[in-house]
Amino acid sequence: MGAQLPAETRKVGSYRTYLDGVSAAITDSAALGKQLDRLIANPTKFSRKQLIGTLDQLSAKQAEIAVRADRLKPPDTLKSEQAVFASGMRVRADGFKTPAHRSHGEPGQEDGEGGSAFRAGRVFRRTRRLLHGSLLHADA
Repeated sequence: MGAQLPAETRKVGSYRTYLDGVSAAITDSAALGKQLDRLIANPTKFSRKQLIGTLDQLSAKQAEIAVRADRLKPPDTLKSEQAVFASGMRVRADGFKTPAHRSHGEPGQEDGEGGSAFRAGRVFRRTRRLLHGSLLHADA
């Protein structure tokens, strides 16, 4: 029995280390989601340039979280769950990117219905639904 104790300690430690990494990634990603919520709650408060700049910053941060998630080393029994988790973080990162590309209006087009701020708001609302309907919570 004494010989198994160090192996069990290593096993518990590997789970703890992995789950701490997962928890940190989820916490960081949720914080970005809250920042996005504040940004898109009233997109007309910001200029198009401000919206796109802030969204680009959030996108870069979420991409970094996705990279961290990809690098986590799960215990053997959690490898398939790790693949789903890492994929979910990449989907969230893609969700931040999409509106930045779609919100660029036509040159010279004014804001207002059909203008770039109006379209950006519509795209941001769709993104919020995507991010809040995350694959990470599909089992809940």
